[in-house]
Amino acid sequence: MSEVFQELLKSSPYAIIELYELHLVFELHGSSEIVRFHGGVNETLPSGDVVWRTNTYQALPIEADGFEYSGNGQLPRPKVRVANLFGNISALLLGINEITPGNDLTGAKFVRIRTLSRFLDPQNFTGNVNPYGIPDPSAEMPQEIYYVDRKVAENRDLVEFELAAVFDLAGVRVPRRQCIANICQWTYRGPECGYTGTTYFDEFDDTVLKEPAPNIAATFSALGFGQNLFSPNQMVSSNGWYRAVMQSDGNLVVYSKNGTTVWASNSVRGEGSYRLRNGVDGDLTIIDVNANVYIWRTYTANQGVGVTSVAYVRDGSGAIGWVPADILEGRSGAFGYELFGSASSGGSASATRTFYSPTSISPGRYISVQFTAISLALPAGHFSGQSYKWELQTITRTASGGFWDLNETFNATVSVGGGNPFRNTQYGTLTYAGPQVQITGTSGYANNNLVIQTDGNFVLYNSSSQSIWASGYVSNDEPLIVSQSASLITVDPAKDVCGKRLSSCKARFGANSELPFGSFPSIGTYYG
Repeated sequence: MSEVFQELLKSSPYAIIELYELHLVFELHGSSEIVRFHGGVNETLPSGDVVWRTNTYQALPIEADGFEYSGNGQLPRPKVRVANLFGNISALLLGINEITPGNDLTGAKFVRIRTLSRFLDPQNFTGNVNPYGIPDPSAEMPQEIYYVDRKVAENRDLVEFELAAVFDLAGVRVPRRQCIANICQWTYRGPECGYTGTTYFDEFDDTVLKEPAPNIAATFSALGFGQNLFSPNQMVSSNGWYRAVMQSDGNLVVYSKNGTTVWASNSVRGEGSYRLRNGVDGDLTIIDVNANVYIWRTYTANQGVGVTSVAYVRDGSGAIGWVPADILEGRSGAFGYELFGSASSGGSASATRTFYSPTSISPGRYISVQFTAISLALPAGHFSGQSYKWELQTITRTASGGFWDLNETFNATVSVGGGNPFRNTQYGTLTYAGPQVQITGTSGYANNNLVIQTDGNFVLYNSSSQSIWASGYVSNDEPLIVSQSASLITVDPAKDVCGKRLSSCKARFGANSELPFGSFPSIGTYYG
């Protein structure tokens, strides 16, 4: 007996939690989304949602009944009533009916899940600790699976659906496998079919030939269009499997060849005039032309590859800005002493130091800077006991790595050692000191390339072929047939089609070979 039923037999069982899932069908509803919801309220989570198996079930007013089996042989046909708050359910139905007129969610899979409160994920409780026991994602009653058979009622208050078992739907017969002569029922290249050969055929059993490879770099990879705009249009990956579309509703979408959305900017604004712009400042943006506003952007503006020039940050009087800010003397002298040593009359010096950014900002980012200085006389009785100090004159970038933003500032500080005569001041002890430096020039973002790769990833590259933004979707499941020749590209899987006849098996397995799994029923006459 499972643990969940053992708990139900106790004198004080835990609360039964009832959850629901609605699985849409892409061919019917234009989406493969799974909508998860429950009819209760979780007082711990602000939204009232329930988390089960790390999935979030949205709180939604709902009534569901009629799941009981009567024992008289008639299958239950449950009723589900969902609150039509703000017309949300009606809006969902309108969108689905645009894909399949009059569908009203018919054919969507409805799953009823029941478990106990003691098995819920810890996120549902205060302090992320389940006070009733140890969470168990496997502890649930048998799932009940139904399908939406019809919409019963729809008004401004609620929408009601009638559910049915899969073999109780209109037009569904059992058994599903029908005896039809000379027609194979297995999925081509599926486990029952068993064909895994590298020779490919069309539906007429003719061999499919591989196609010449296009000039990928010229045709697809480089699209450095600067400030040019393009409106509802598309880019296609070099293998033809993915396409990026700038839609007329303001949404930038990447589709796979079968029409599935694999990534979207989610910047839907309704029908209008929108443009995707790859700016020379490195920022990829979607612009609402009518309102002249950005509705989506990559925030990569002025993100360069390396630094071309730097300068001291100066205050209103033109003096160099120094850190730390709470110690107002000795900083320039301490910094110069650490770089150049003691200063003397008429002296000059130069030194190069490398400064690193915290890895949380940009791993591996650094800049090497050359400082030049001349000696400057100090007033008699200076607290350092020195007669001269180093006065910084110029600062020059010598090397850099990682991404730096134009006009970005950083503190070029060094540690102040115990033997530094400028260390102890009337304001406190200097443990570090240095000037503030500003990035005044960067490179690498003036000729960005926007690419949709063969793995579905939408990537913005700078002129040094470094990625500065990516959509993040990557798939290695692309069902293309790999070519062994560098001069040929892969075969479009849509062209590798089985004719579902015995002649199709003969072409693939051989005229006299045994088939791995029988499919053609023993009725009628065979024609090969």
